[in-house]
Amino acid sequence: MGKKLFAFLGVGNKQTGGYNETEYYFTDKPQKAYKTPYIQEALAELLKEPDLQITVFVTEEARNANWEPEVKIGLKAKLEKFNINCRAVDIPDGKTNNDIWDIFTKVYDEIEPQDEIYVDVTHSFRSIPIIFMSVLNYAKVTKRCDIKRIFYNIINEF
Repeated sequence: MGKKLFAFLGVGNKQTGGYNETEYYFTDKPQKAYKTPYIQEALAELLKEPDLQITVFVTEEARNANWEPEVKIGLKAKLEKFNINCRAVDIPDGKTNNDIWDIFTKVYDEIEPQDEIYVDVTHSFRSIPIIFMSVLNYAKVTKRCDIKRIFYNIINEF
């Protein structure tokens, strides 16, 4: 049993080199904002959950573009400054039925019995949020996990 944030990292805008810096805040606490290109970094700061574990699901392209890019500071380095347990889990693009089942299995395997789960689908792509919601519903029954909050940000870029 643990507190976990599951998030998906995409490629972002290929023409501008990823994600633009954005100010993130909870609507019930707009006075406390956090400015970053990565919502996952903002959630780590804004949630302030003790013992929070962050799992970021990435395709190969997203890993190279934003998790550990060669030309900028990526999400991995930004999360490491919080001294929390964070890691990336590789997933396929989700273009085939086998890919969809692989994503389902990889996400499900990250959930332990009675986990408290936060979810961010802001940068997930295609059908991944639907797959993820199916995993969560299945895990609620089979692993008795508790879905604490689901985040989807409508981005206001600066």
